[in-house]
Amino acid sequence: MRKHIKNIVIYLLAVGFTGSFVLLLVVVNSFGNTILEKDGLFWKAKEYEFLMTQVDENELFDLVNAYKTESKVKVAVKDEFLCKIAGMRLGVVADDWSHAGFEEGWTWSLKGNNYQTLGENLAKGFYSAKDVLDGWKTSPKHNEIMLSKDSAMCVKCKNIDLTNYCVLITGR
Repeated sequence: MRKHIKNIVIYLLAVGFTGSFVLLLVVVNSFGNTILEKDGLFWKAKEYEFLMTQVDENELFDLVNAYKTESKVKVAVKDEFLCKIAGMRLGVVADDWSHAGFEEGWTWSLKGNNYQTLGENLAKGFYSAKDVLDGWKTSPKHNEIMLSKDSAMCVKCKNIDLTNYCVLITGR
């Protein structure tokens, strides 16, 4: 998914006065996109498009399962109930970047849905599923959750205020 950013235009004006230059930076809100391009002694604004790519949650799910296979751990199946939890957690962690409240707030799901364990991995600010996976691999606790024997999992990713967030929930 692509997100077009159309909110800031920057103009840099170079004005020559008796051999010296005065630089003026003007920032204005706009519905267009521009980038500065040098035109002789002056800078001019040239249109361009910023792209913010949302992390592909299906790709991340597949990468985690491929990593489990490489590590000789049984792959997990997608669990719709865990997907509901992951979706709700996206909004929570965007406001409070922490695992706070996960175990306390979600223990009800253990009893009513026959889960013995739950695990949670969070990612923020990554631009691709591979980058998220690589980040989780380098963290001992995140890596442990990915390689757990949990038989079910779900990944949800969303771009919130130009920042990518991902939540992985595992359960057994």
